[in-house]
Amino acid sequence: MLSCRIKYRGNWAPQIPSNLIRLYSKENDTVLDPLVGSGTTMIEAKSLGRRGLGFDIHSEVIKLAQESCKFSCDKCHEPVIKQCYRVLKPGKYCAILIGDTRRRRHYVPLAFSVMQRFLKIGFILKEDVIKVQHNCSTTRYWSAQEKDFLLIMHEHLFVFRKLGKDETRNIFKESTLGVA
Repeated sequence: MLSCRIKYRGNWAPQIPSNLIRLYSKENDTVLDPLVGSGTTMIEAKSLGRRGLGFDIHSEVIKLAQESCKFSCDKCHEPVIKQCYRVLKPGKYCAILIGDTRRRRHYVPLAFSVMQRFLKIGFILKEDVIKVQHNCSTTRYWSAQEKDFLLIMHEHLFVFRKLGKDETRNIFKESTLGVA
């Protein structure tokens, strides 16, 4: 059985990429992971009979994935979102899992900022799945309230799609938030 035995803050449960891969690809397709992290998506792609292509903007993360999962990962210096759009075939999908954060005790909607960047490049939004985080161990819920903020206990699983060859963006304007 394939496994990845390394702790990495950005890990997601293997069921998430597994389900996405089953839903949006076929055997022998190539699965692109633009934020390879510890390699969970690459492991699931291989176990489901897909080719995996993983890259990341952080070279130390690429080394982590290569060492822990025994996969080859290409480093990419160009902006990640543009690369995803460039290499993705028309009509195919790109999914990312991203959470929000806090700075100076205020909520920073990082996920929506990233989503807008994907839309601006040309993707359309297929799905926004809210994933509950169960291991929020940095601050306990009630002690966070005493500190004048609540825990962020969710992440967004955005599924984007590149338009098909015969499709026009204007028919999906509601799925682009009006981003041109």
